[in-house]
Amino acid sequence: MHRHPALRPLSRGHQPLLVHARDLRWRATYLERGDSHLEPDAFALFRTYAEEHLEPHLRAEELHLLPRLAEFDDDDLLRALGDDIDARVALRSVVAEVTDETPRGLRRLGDALEAHARGCERGLFPIAERVLEESALTALHVAIDAYQI
Repeated sequence: MHRHPALRPLSRGHQPLLVHARDLRWRATYLERGDSHLEPDAFALFRTYAEEHLEPHLRAEELHLLPRLAEFDDDDLLRALGDDIDARVALRSVVAEVTDETPRGLRRLGDALEAHARGCERGLFPIAERVLEESALTALHVAIDAYQI
């Protein structure tokens, strides 16, 4: 997928989310089957990642991308923004709630991570590329680089 350079740092931030989502789901399956020795570090690795990288990633989107999009009156964009806000709330909620390694909790984490990443990549980012002028995208790129996610 070819992403505008301004959105590439945010887009690259979704790759680890998808990897963690996959690993957490695998771990859930292994626990259900009694194969607890497989993917034993998935939950711990995610927790470390979440503490160090997840919130800065979300904040970068909230501080620099979403305000630039909020000024547009575009039905597709408004729908995508609503979906994105719902996904963010759900993700933060699940990250806070799931504190131990259960198959259900691991699947909830995986689903929430994927929902955020896919929602941005398939909904929000393509619309942002369509509605934002090049000058706004350039300013976004500068702001995200300075934020150092």
